[in-house]
Amino acid sequence: MKNPDFICIGAQKAGTTWLHRNLDTHPDVSFPYFKELHYYDEIEEGICTNLYCRFFDGHWKNEWWRHTLKYSLYEAYKAKDLHKLMWLSKYFFAPRGKRWYRSLFPNEAGTITGDMTPEYGILRQELIRQIHSNYPQTKIILLLRNPIERDWSNIKMWQKRVKGMKSIQDVDMQFLIGQAKHNNDLSNYKMMIENWGSIFPKENFLIRFFDEIKEDPINLLKDTYKFLGINSDHSAGTEKSVVNKGLTDKIPDEVASVLKEKHFDNLRAIEPLFEAQPTNYVTKWMKESY
Repeated sequence: MKNPDFICIGAQKAGTTWLHRNLDTHPDVSFPYFKELHYYDEIEEGICTNLYCRFFDGHWKNEWWRHTLKYSLYEAYKAKDLHKLMWLSKYFFAPRGKRWYRSLFPNEAGTITGDMTPEYGILRQELIRQIHSNYPQTKIILLLRNPIERDWSNIKMWQKRVKGMKSIQDVDMQFLIGQAKHNNDLSNYKMMIENWGSIFPKENFLIRFFDEIKEDPINLLKDTYKFLGINSDHSAGTEKSVVNKGLTDKIPDEVASVLKEKHFDNLRAIEPLFEAQPTNYVTKWMKESY
């Protein structure tokens, strides 16, 4: 069995799917069948994962499990992909634990592999220490996005997927403001950087920015390849593809005002961390938003 060579810890709605698709085209990378394995975040949240809970519990992650089980098994059966069916059977039904987690990664000679689960960004330090103890050589990738844009993108995704909305204009403004005020730590970059950066060494921790996907995606990929120790001359991929495009509505002023107040202190706290970079995107976000 193989350990994960890298873990992408988020941030959610900050380009992790884009990065996964590009890495997946690289001949030196071999991924599990699922981008997000959701092992450690379910431990963090104390999700009941026995089969009774999986099939009957009302927690949204167990509802997701049931939906994904049905869809993925059907797709693998339709494609007559026996290898994938066997992997899915293990993923869904085998007892969870360290051995189970390691067994999910392909052990192909000459390739690296990883887990890209954005919810890992908000794990508590105790669990991060366990990950480091189990996989001390693993490299960590964190993509950051302007938290105001990230939160708004997440709100739109929720409205589209959960409520089936086709336009934000159909949603009650007070409900949107309530969503904006909700604290979920998924945009708490200060906490993410402190928690992970205090446990994994600096040379094993890469932080890049969603803005780079739009401005210079090829350079972002080459730098990521170098960080992971794979061929950085690889050029095939989906560098400029839009991934998981949601509703296109612009953020209402009332919602923007709430999010600006919510994130100001957090942004100010992490701004000095990137002063030495050619572009300090945190400074850029603050200039654009405040």
